[in-house]
Amino acid sequence: MLFNMRGHMAIEFPKIGTSVLDIPDEFLKGKVIHRHNRFMVEVGLGDEIVMAHLHDPGRLNELIFPGNSVKLRKIQGKKTNYSIVSARSSEEDVLLDTRFHSSIAKVFLKGPIRQEVTISNSRFDFVCDGMIIEIKGASLMKDGILKFPDAVTERGRKHVSELLKLHQEGNKVAVIFLCFSRHARAFSPNFDTDPKFAETFVDAYNNGVNFFFPKLGLDNHSLRYYGLITQIILGN
Repeated sequence: MLFNMRGHMAIEFPKIGTSVLDIPDEFLKGKVIHRHNRFMVEVGLGDEIVMAHLHDPGRLNELIFPGNSVKLRKIQGKKTNYSIVSARSSEEDVLLDTRFHSSIAKVFLKGPIRQEVTISNSRFDFVCDGMIIEIKGASLMKDGILKFPDAVTERGRKHVSELLKLHQEGNKVAVIFLCFSRHARAFSPNFDTDPKFAETFVDAYNNGVNFFFPKLGLDNHSLRYYGLITQIILGN
């Protein structure tokens, strides 16, 4: 199902190929050696071994594994001076730094914005022109299908459940899944990894919550918009 939001006061998507994020920092090419924990990764950088911050708590098993290529940028951190920008998949570099999600999403929002708004029992990313909007990032790709989540997310399930309730009470609500692959042909909740989230997603999708799936691809230092995923898989 395709939701064409052009002209909508809250959400509007640009022309295909539009840059939605520019990262001016120098990128350094490295190889993953070992992921020590959710946020720290040992990386080979030329003849040097460095610790790099990974600002994405997901499992990322298909992207952060020994020998895979990553790109780093320098930062001023307490534990390390390097941060992972992206990792290589079979076809492209995949943006992994969730700190950019809010900036990316703002490109799609039109109208007055409030951020980090608490409504009911949850805190949502944005309220824009009266629409309550939550942002999620998806990077797990299998056979052309982008799946979310890659680990159990009770927080994500709660967000979607709360949005369905708010929608049924007459509020305008939406979820934007930032889909970090220009090659994705479909989106599916991850029934195998988190069946509770998948069930909640399907319920919300079938009962009128707006979901949007913009495809995003990293082109050197620019993240570009490549259209909306329109094929949504609602069964395992």
